[in-house]
Amino acid sequence: MSLEREGAEKAYLGGQSKTETKKIPALHAPVETPKPSISSSNLNPREAAETVILSCDPDTQDVSYSWWINGQSLRNSRTLQLSKNNRILILFVVTKDTTGPYECEMKNPVSSSRSDPVTLNLLSELPKPYITSNNTNPIKNKNAVALTCKPKTQDYTYMWWVNGQSLPVSPRLK
Repeated sequence: MSLEREGAEKAYLGGQSKTETKKIPALHAPVETPKPSISSSNLNPREAAETVILSCDPDTQDVSYSWWINGQSLRNSRTLQLSKNNRILILFVVTKDTTGPYECEMKNPVSSSRSDPVTLNLLSELPKPYITSNNTNPIKNKNAVALTCKPKTQDYTYMWWVNGQSLPVSPRLK
């Protein structure tokens, strides 16, 4: 940012005064950094299955960005990458050790400011389902067959599919 002001300057030469107007440049002073916030592409990633992108906002010129996890400074590694200006943090693999809390910091020569902490809510990996049957040799139109999807897992909804079509729940199909 460049500010200029005009000022009048008087000079006395041999008893005569002369007034001249000049532009006087202002000092360039960095402003205080705003309090940053963290935005996330996904606050609920599946363990070891999804990439998460964290951004330190706002995007501000003439500041440096730093990231912290559990109070420790972050650097590029095999599982995470920082953008050129460190404003963006990419987590390639999220595990229980990398859920956070994350903080970002903005710094300039005048001030620095840290965001509120953000912690990712890690969802466990979905178990691979398999089907069991109570009767592997049913007699047509005589025996009912009970198919069970296992493992039985809480907080998950199971859907049944036959030949690429989902099956609606009906009295014949429970």
